[in-house]
Amino acid sequence: MTKITVVDSLMGTGKTSWAIQYMRERGIAVPQSGTILPSFIYVAPFLDEAKRIKTALPELNFAEPNTRNAKGSKLESLKILLGAGENICTTHALFLRCDFEVLALLQKMNYVLILDEVIDVVEIINGDSDLPKDDWGILLEHGILSIENKWIKWNWKTDYNGKLFKFKDKCYFNNVYQFRNKDYLWTFPVEIFKSFAEIYVLTYLFDGSLQKYFFDYHQLKYELQSVSNGELVPYVGIGDTSQIKNLIKICNKDKMNLVGEGRTKNGIDYSLSYTHLLEKATAEELEACNCQILST
Repeated sequence: MTKITVVDSLMGTGKTSWAIQYMRERGIAVPQSGTILPSFIYVAPFLDEAKRIKTALPELNFAEPNTRNAKGSKLESLKILLGAGENICTTHALFLRCDFEVLALLQKMNYVLILDEVIDVVEIINGDSDLPKDDWGILLEHGILSIENKWIKWNWKTDYNGKLFKFKDKCYFNNVYQFRNKDYLWTFPVEIFKSFAEIYVLTYLFDGSLQKYFFDYHQLKYELQSVSNGELVPYVGIGDTSQIKNLIKICNKDKMNLVGEGRTKNGIDYSLSYTHLLEKATAEELEACNCQILST
């Protein structure tokens, strides 16, 4: 069973620094008899954050997936690196594309996943132009897809690579849910999480995330811990947020609130709304708004 640790600590308490030191110590340790050293996959929200790991741990030779391969695909590069057992740093976006080939490689190896911030484990996909809603009904009607207890499964050839490949790619793990008989929700393949030797999730307020409920739904057990002075300690809750108050300034100037005044539609006030600023605001209004923000 995969050991999952959720490192839940306030920003700035040293979660990433702890992870770097943890990988350094485990990556160069002398393995005990009958054991092998793990390889690491560090997954960050953005590429710059992933590169930070590569720079901080030159001795572990972290590699980034790239497009320098026959398929010109970062996903293909990820598979090549996994097959070679390399330490890998990458982004949430690429990790969310993990498929059955990635799963097969992970199951053969001894990887530790360090997930910097929770990922989007659920996505509404029926609005995707590549996966039109009408096509779902046709594929279900003809048995290419099947549905059981609202979960949709790919029923056609496992090696299929034609025009319907994106449906196969989404449904291969039986991880698309039909909601209210009309919407389709993709969920991250739980088998991917189960294929790691260990998982560390670095985050804050995990209880408020979808990934928490994803773990609970799939009965993935995890331990909550926090970071203090560079070490993991029992979970301390939301932590000391007293200093955050001093960093927040509420500006309630009448002049600022005049920007966009009087813009209404169907009786609803759209003053200074996202829609107003994006579609209706004049150059003068935008300049006035900018000046007010910079002057606070």
